[in-house]
Amino acid sequence: QFRDGEIDILMATTVIEVGIDNPNATIMVIEHAERFGLAQLHQLRGRIGRGTKRSTLVAIAHAPVSEMAQKRLDFFVQTTDGFEIAEADLSLRGPGEIFGTRQSGLPQLQATRISTDQDLLVFARELVTRILTDTEASKGEYKDLITYLDRKSASATLVQAGG
Repeated sequence: QFRDGEIDILMATTVIEVGIDNPNATIMVIEHAERFGLAQLHQLRGRIGRGTKRSTLVAIAHAPVSEMAQKRLDFFVQTTDGFEIAEADLSLRGPGEIFGTRQSGLPQLQATRISTDQDLLVFARELVTRILTDTEASKGEYKDLITYLDRKSASATLVQAGG
């Protein structure tokens, strides 16, 4: 009904972030914007302004606003570029854990930063692939490493994204 123009105002939870595509939606108010992550604020903003009409977003924050929340809101106001938002979000929240339950913050063991060490990560992946496929390595100096990786991979579900 909202998409068809039968209803002019839609009040929703953040479920609005997914699946709503109404080119006529031009105004959004985000209440307690300080509670949302930078990426989520950007996704919410993307629900309006999909048509030819100018859109307006009002993000209302309520005191007290933490220093981290203020940084998120300041950056949110500065750009609409999704790539910049993603990088800032990663920088502000930290990478979280690859194998674990924490979704934000610094990992317990940080050997690399995903946002700045892409070359190192690609090299490490290629090196491990070579070691694991080299039959001589499994008998030689990398035997302990290969055994360790085999045990770890047997107890973890690995997800490979973007080839």
